[in-house]
Amino acid sequence: AYGPCEPTICINPANTNNVAAGAILDRYYWSDDGGRTWQSGKLKSSHGVFGDPVLVADSKGNFYYGHLSDPEGKQWSGEKLLDRIVIQKSTDGGKTYSDGAFCGNRHPKDQDKHWLATDPKTNDVFCTWTEFDVYGSHDLEKDHSRILFSKSTDGGENWSEPLKISQF
Repeated sequence: AYGPCEPTICINPANTNNVAAGAILDRYYWSDDGGRTWQSGKLKSSHGVFGDPVLVADSKGNFYYGHLSDPEGKQWSGEKLLDRIVIQKSTDGGKTYSDGAFCGNRHPKDQDKHWLATDPKTNDVFCTWTEFDVYGSHDLEKDHSRILFSKSTDGGENWSEPLKISQF
């Protein structure tokens, strides 16, 4: 039902001929010749995969693929599904990805609009995202959103408790 869209692309700083990309809902791509030719795969995770891909690389050349979750496989059915931000790691140039870890599992609130960054000196990985009390709510008196922050100091294996960096 979804063609590849909402692309993300990242160049490996340790080997600039190695490029990784992603697209919704669960596609990933890699190139070892600077983007002249590409291979592809389908991302899988026990935490679910549901689009909004974001790719970053650390200075060692590891790729981190962040995305929304769909743990129950319901896709966009109007039921709760945006329960966490999943980050999967590739240590082989984007050819394969780990099952992943996650931040922001704060049910029943929805987690969305994430972004990733890495520290080139420490290779810590950072994630920011928006948490919605009720996704799409127009009741501004009752329902709010906030910007949260989490970091991993162990290559994406574990994530800190979210910190609120903005109440809006």
